[in-house]
Amino acid sequence: MKIAILADIHGNKRGLETVVNHIENWEPDTVLVNGDIVNRGPSNLECWDFIWQKHLNENWKLVRGNHEEFLLSFYAPKPLENEKSHDLNLFALWAWEQIKHRALEMAQMPDRQSVIAPDGTLLLVTHASNGSSRQGIFPKTEDDELRLLTLPGPAVFVTSHTHRPFVRHVDQTLVVNTGSAGLPFDDDPRASYAQVTWSETSGWSAEIIRLDYDREAAQMDLVTSGFLDEGGPFAQLVLVEYRLAIGMIQRWHRSFNKPYFETDIDLETSVRQMLASEQFRDHTWRPGSR
Repeated sequence: MKIAILADIHGNKRGLETVVNHIENWEPDTVLVNGDIVNRGPSNLECWDFIWQKHLNENWKLVRGNHEEFLLSFYAPKPLENEKSHDLNLFALWAWEQIKHRALEMAQMPDRQSVIAPDGTLLLVTHASNGSSRQGIFPKTEDDELRLLTLPGPAVFVTSHTHRPFVRHVDQTLVVNTGSAGLPFDDDPRASYAQVTWSETSGWSAEIIRLDYDREAAQMDLVTSGFLDEGGPFAQLVLVEYRLAIGMIQRWHRSFNKPYFETDIDLETSVRQMLASEQFRDHTWRPGSR
């Protein structure tokens, strides 16, 4: 039995195309998409429609991610506290305008899927953990915490969300993080997905597949889609995420969230200050300008 699990596409159709081509050549029995198909990238509608058609026509199984949950919150939005809160959501509002007519499809996604092997053992797939769709599992998550986040301890627990792939054991559970098909954060810009197999002789096993894809075209998509110009200052951070394979928006929140809300600094200025550092300034040029 062969199972392919991909996740965290984030509107990157170039990474998605490369991963799907590899999956289809592998010819799995089951394909699962573990959330975050959309948001934080340029081609949200194209990625959504492609995955949804695979779901309808080829029985691909879908799991809701925190970014689907976040976009659905705009369906009946609560008033934002202030202008600063609005500015933080500009890139998500941009994505929502692309995808909002697919909201009812998105709302059908369950928060987990499972596959039962012929011997009765269970593979469980959820976007982040049994804690929540935002409580992720990292390569260095301690075993005690890992036990709590993967309860009730199936034979295989598949997670995504952190954009950092790994395969490890805790007790009798094989824990697999798929990594990201569109936006890796482990310093390796290649797309990733997980191949999980079961056999009568060997039981469960898993492998992370890493794939080069056309990253230059993906970066140009940030421009031609309008995302870089219309997605607010955070769109500049996503561009650097494409280039360095690290989580820039998370870094901004650690360094600037408090001063942003407690001082007069605006979002564009804070992003400019962050990108002026030696670590990032050589990676901020606009695609197509060289």
